[in-house]
Amino acid sequence: IGSEALKTVLMGAFDRLDRLPALQAALERAESICADPMRKTADPPLELALVQLQTSVASEVLAPHEGACIAAVVNAAQWNTRALMSADRACASLIVEMMLGGDGIQAPYEFERAFSRIEFGIVQRYFGHIATALEAAFAPIAKSTFAVGAGSDRIDFDAIGRRHGPVVVARFALRIWGRSGEILLVVPRAAIDSLRPVLARLASDAPEKGDPRWSSKIKDEITRTSVVLSGVLDERLAPLQEIADLKVGQILQLNATAASRVRVECNGEPLLWCQLGESNGAYTLRVEEPIDRDQEFANDILAG
Repeated sequence: IGSEALKTVLMGAFDRLDRLPALQAALERAESICADPMRKTADPPLELALVQLQTSVASEVLAPHEGACIAAVVNAAQWNTRALMSADRACASLIVEMMLGGDGIQAPYEFERAFSRIEFGIVQRYFGHIATALEAAFAPIAKSTFAVGAGSDRIDFDAIGRRHGPVVVARFALRIWGRSGEILLVVPRAAIDSLRPVLARLASDAPEKGDPRWSSKIKDEITRTSVVLSGVLDERLAPLQEIADLKVGQILQLNATAASRVRVECNGEPLLWCQLGESNGAYTLRVEEPIDRDQEFANDILAG
């Protein structure tokens, strides 16, 4: 057998993704993890499904969508690689309508036009949901963070090696209100090849039997852990010079009133909306509701 023929045979076998069962299993877990928190946002429930996993060439997959999709670079630090995530125009429209509380009654906007800054921001935020789901899904087999960059309608082929480089493509279908769109996750094949030893093994679904005494001890320790809660009544942006000129005794004007709600945070993460009060000479906070991060994000986008 000639060297070229041997190379063709070997590469053909190497490209077979059915020999990487943990890869498909992790992507299917990610679709479920990502869709679950969004089910309460839309009615009927959102469906996100992995429809195809294949090897291809970057230009063949992405070039036809350039200018007609929203794409973002995803940095997978522990995999030592970068990937691309993209949503076609139909999918971007669904994401924006869903995350802004739409009900699907309005007909989709079908004319070609440039994406707005709001659309870039909202789709990038949804990509962040997917990235978080990928982190959780791959944690047991190939742990990595997935940091999503800014959304753009241009395809950054340099991020995944080169325009004609080999890639692994996961195609997801997003469906709601009888409409659908496509999300692509494109990873350089070299990154998947480097993970082949762990992706070729499919972990058992059966949970390992643990030590109940040790589990109880861990649970007790966790529940007794002390954390710091911070209440934020108001905040505003100020020039650095204004901050540098602050003097002892100076009064800072707040926009908040006695009726304003207080945002309770833990380690910088917003948790609850509370009402400020007083009891026995001490300030109190009465919990009103948990903070809906998706709604807060939408409010920030609209306010901007």
